[in-house]
Amino acid sequence: MTKLTNQEFNQLLKNRTFAVSLRVIKVVQSLPNNRVGWKIGDQLIRSGTAIGALTEEACMGVSYKDFINGIRMTRKEASETDFWLRLIIAAGLIPKIRLQSLRQEISEIIAILTSIVKSSEKK
Repeated sequence: MTKLTNQEFNQLLKNRTFAVSLRVIKVVQSLPNNRVGWKIGDQLIRSGTAIGALTEEACMGVSYKDFINGIRMTRKEASETDFWLRLIIAAGLIPKIRLQSLRQEISEIIAILTSIVKSSEKK
């Protein structure tokens, strides 16, 4: 297996988080057109699109410390996004089956981000 350069890894991470942000937009568009859908949609769109935006910003960090701080913020937003998706499922707004693969992808991204943070703490 070929080891990725930092630049290649960052590009893959940016691609994945961009794709998640796009999927979140589509979920918000399918929420009910009522007060609950709007309120939860506002929260979800904010946290879900921040995943991609913060990853972009982190990867453009001037220093390693900037990168790690950005990754920490991205992880928090990803975790919050998963909360809103769980709430949507629990409230019966969208069936669990429709959100399962998105939640899995967010879970994998959180694991990657956690690994980055933990390895940075060893340095």
